[in-house]
Amino acid sequence: MIEVVFYKNKRSRFTGFTVNGHAGYAEEGEDIVCAAVSALVYSTENALDKLTNARYSYGVDDGYFDLNVKGLRSRHDVQLLLKAFEISIIDINNKYGDKYLTISYEEV
Repeated sequence: MIEVVFYKNKRSRFTGFTVNGHAGYAEEGEDIVCAAVSALVYSTENALDKLTNARYSYGVDDGYFDLNVKGLRSRHDVQLLLKAFEISIIDINNKYGDKYLTISYEEV
Protein backbone atom coordinates (compact mmCIF):
# COMPACT_ATOMS: atom_id res chain seq x y z
CA MET A 1 0.00 0.00 0.00
CA ILE A 2 1.13 3.55 -0.74
CA GLU A 3 0.81 5.98 2.14
CA VAL A 4 0.66 9.69 1.30
CA VAL A 5 1.03 12.20 4.13
CA PHE A 6 0.40 15.87 3.42
CA TYR A 7 2.02 18.38 5.74
CA LYS A 8 0.27 21.65 6.51
CA ASN A 9 1.09 24.49 8.85
CA LYS A 10 -1.24 26.07 11.41
CA ARG A 11 -2.67 28.29 8.67
CA SER A 12 -3.58 25.16 6.63
CA ARG A 13 -0.96 25.90 3.99
CA PHE A 14 0.94 23.03 2.45
CA THR A 15 4.53 22.63 3.57
CA GLY A 16 5.23 19.34 1.83
CA PHE A 17 4.37 15.66 1.56
CA THR A 18 5.73 12.16 1.97
CA VAL A 19 4.87 9.20 -0.25
CA ASN A 20 5.90 5.79 1.02
CA GLY A 21 5.34 2.22 -0.13
CA HIS A 22 4.17 0.28 -3.15
CA ALA A 23 0.54 -0.11 -4.14
CA GLY A 24 0.54 -3.85 -4.77
CA TYR A 25 -2.15 -3.41 -7.42
CA ALA A 26 -0.17 -5.51 -9.94
CA GLU A 27 3.28 -6.96 -10.49
CA GLU A 28 6.27 -4.62 -10.56
CA GLY A 29 6.40 -2.89 -13.92
CA GLU A 30 2.67 -3.39 -14.45
CA ASP A 31 1.31 -1.51 -11.42
CA ILE A 32 -0.71 1.42 -12.77
CA VAL A 33 -1.42 2.81 -9.30
CA CYS A 34 2.31 3.04 -8.50
CA ALA A 35 2.99 4.49 -11.92
CA ALA A 36 0.28 7.15 -11.54
CA VAL A 37 1.47 8.21 -8.09
CA SER A 38 5.11 8.27 -9.21
CA ALA A 39 4.25 10.40 -12.23
CA LEU A 40 2.38 12.87 -10.02
CA VAL A 41 5.21 13.06 -7.48
CA TYR A 42 7.88 13.78 -10.07
CA SER A 43 5.63 16.13 -12.03
CA THR A 44 4.97 18.14 -8.87
CA GLU A 45 8.66 18.31 -7.98
CA ASN A 46 9.57 19.33 -11.53
CA ALA A 47 6.88 22.02 -11.56
CA LEU A 48 8.13 23.43 -8.24
CA ASP A 49 11.65 23.47 -9.65
CA LYS A 50 10.90 24.94 -13.08
CA LEU A 51 7.87 27.16 -12.42
CA THR A 52 8.50 28.69 -9.00
CA ASN A 53 11.29 30.24 -6.97
CA ALA A 54 10.48 27.95 -4.06
CA ARG A 55 13.29 26.61 -1.94
CA TYR A 56 12.64 23.00 -1.01
CA SER A 57 14.40 19.81 -0.14
CA TYR A 58 13.52 16.27 -1.07
CA GLY A 59 14.65 12.75 -0.41
CA VAL A 60 14.19 9.72 -2.64
CA ASP A 61 14.56 6.00 -2.07
CA ASP A 62 12.85 2.90 -3.40
CA GLY A 63 9.14 3.48 -2.82
CA TYR A 64 9.82 6.65 -0.86
CA PHE A 65 9.70 10.37 -1.68
CA ASP A 66 9.69 13.22 0.83
CA LEU A 67 9.41 16.91 -0.13
CA ASN A 68 9.55 19.91 2.21
CA VAL A 69 9.13 23.52 1.10
CA LYS A 70 11.34 26.04 2.88
CA GLY A 71 10.11 29.62 3.14
CA LEU A 72 7.65 30.84 0.50
CA ARG A 73 5.04 28.46 1.91
CA SER A 74 2.32 31.01 1.46
CA ARG A 75 3.15 31.75 -2.16
CA HIS A 76 0.14 31.20 -4.33
CA ASP A 77 2.00 29.26 -7.05
CA VAL A 78 3.51 26.79 -4.57
CA GLN A 79 0.18 26.25 -2.84
CA LEU A 80 -1.56 25.79 -6.20
CA LEU A 81 0.89 23.10 -7.32
CA LEU A 82 0.66 21.22 -4.03
CA LYS A 83 -3.14 21.47 -4.05
CA ALA A 84 -3.21 20.09 -7.60
CA PHE A 85 -1.06 17.17 -6.40
CA GLU A 86 -3.47 16.57 -3.50
CA ILE A 87 -6.52 16.63 -5.79
CA SER A 88 -4.94 14.10 -8.13
CA ILE A 89 -3.90 11.79 -5.28
CA ILE A 90 -7.46 11.95 -3.89
CA ASP A 91 -8.81 11.04 -7.34
CA ILE A 92 -6.56 7.97 -7.51
CA ASN A 93 -7.66 6.98 -4.00
CA ASN A 94 -11.32 7.38 -4.97
CA LYS A 95 -10.85 5.18 -8.01
CA TYR A 96 -8.69 2.40 -6.51
CA GLY A 97 -9.44 2.60 -2.78
CA ASP A 98 -7.68 2.39 0.56
CA LYS A 99 -6.38 -1.09 -0.22
CA TYR A 100 -3.77 0.48 -2.51
CA LEU A 101 -3.48 4.11 -1.37
CA THR A 102 -4.11 5.92 1.91
CA ILE A 103 -4.05 9.66 2.56
CA SER A 104 -3.47 11.48 5.82
CA TYR A 105 -2.59 14.98 7.00
CA GLU A 106 -0.20 16.22 9.66
CA GLU A 107 0.14 19.69 11.10
CA VAL A 108 3.73 20.85 11.26
